[in-house]
Amino acid sequence: MTSKHIVRLALPARNDLLGIREFGEERFGMQTADEYERLIRQAINDIRADPLRPGSKERPELGIAFRSYHISFSRNRAKSKIKKPRHFLIYYKAYGGIFVISRILKDSMDLQRHIPNEHKDESLEN
Repeated sequence: MTSKHIVRLALPARNDLLGIREFGEERFGMQTADEYERLIRQAINDIRADPLRPGSKERPELGIAFRSYHISFSRNRAKSKIKKPRHFLIYYKAYGGIFVISRILKDSMDLQRHIPNEHKDESLEN
């Protein structure tokens, strides 16, 4: 049996998810937006199952205990038809052992510019 970690989406990550969804619907249609959202949710579930899973990377340049996970690593588990997913989950371990997904950012973005300072302050070293 696999243990599950507590994972929560910070407000900026929730807003990212909504923005990704809206963009997907406008640009690619409802079905593709649904597919992409399902892939992101699978990536979140994968982090819940194992926050240090293969494919996740330490991101010390973002702050103590920050990691990134490209959603492309979850394609097979999501049975996704999305060929080239473009987003990272940016997350950290906070007090109480909770993992917080701080942002969901496109892989071409400057990640350091988009991490809220309060998230940097509440992350802990593992």
